[in-house]
Amino acid sequence: MVSDSPEVNIDFRQPSALEPGWLNCTVSSNPASNITWYTLSPFEAIVDNIVRGDNFLNYKMSAGSYYEGDYRCTADNGLGIVVNSETRMIRTRTFLDKTS
Repeated sequence: MVSDSPEVNIDFRQPSALEPGWLNCTVSSNPASNITWYTLSPFEAIVDNIVRGDNFLNYKMSAGSYYEGDYRCTADNGLGIVVNSETRMIRTRTFLDKTS
């Protein structure tokens, strides 16, 4: 059996006024990794709006909501902990003009 430390990849889509966004962390490792998303200010694990799969962890962000901050994905399979570079997501509130 071949074992390897986690390799982490991240992709994201910023939420807009009408479309939800997400942060997706995909991990390749053997054995499988425990994957966690964190906010960095304050530093805490994200537990709400999470979709978990065998090799990914997706943090769903609601449309029309405001998200600002630094996020970190970690993957640990007992052979080594990999922490990806931080992804900064900033979005100002968007208001739809309902008069037109």
